[in-house]
Amino acid sequence: MIAFNEFLRLIDTMSMALRVLLGFIGTLTLGIGGVGLANIMLVSVTQRTREIGVLKSIGATRRSILSQFLLEAMAIVTVGGALGVLGGYVVTEGIQTLPLLGPMFHDSTGTGDIHLRISSFAVMTSTIMLETVGLVAGWLPAIKASRMDPIEALRYE
Repeated sequence: MIAFNEFLRLIDTMSMALRVLLGFIGTLTLGIGGVGLANIMLVSVTQRTREIGVLKSIGATRRSILSQFLLEAMAIVTVGGALGVLGGYVVTEGIQTLPLLGPMFHDSTGTGDIHLRISSFAVMTSTIMLETVGLVAGWLPAIKASRMDPIEALRYE
């Protein structure tokens, strides 16, 4: 039979391993989302080639075209992040109302012993990482759009 301290150490180790695994899964998901965003933005640049040509022909600078596409990428990421945080809060609150563990694990208040919370540090860190990925993913399409030759862009069909 193992001692209580050893049991706590085992639980702590398992908890840390789970955190590392979930962090890895989150990072992988963030990377895949960044690739998806870059693809969407490249398609947007291709579809709007004539529009970019018109903007450049009436005097739009490379910087303004670059800013337009970067802001578009950041808007997509911000809306997605806000919906993700909102979804996380809804799921967290919803799970706490479910009788997941049964009467064996109820505490003295008669509620389940699982108390989930979303830390503000995790939300802030995730938001910063998400915005960084959005900036990086939107950079290449924005550069491509800003470097287009207006004459070639106007000829594009």
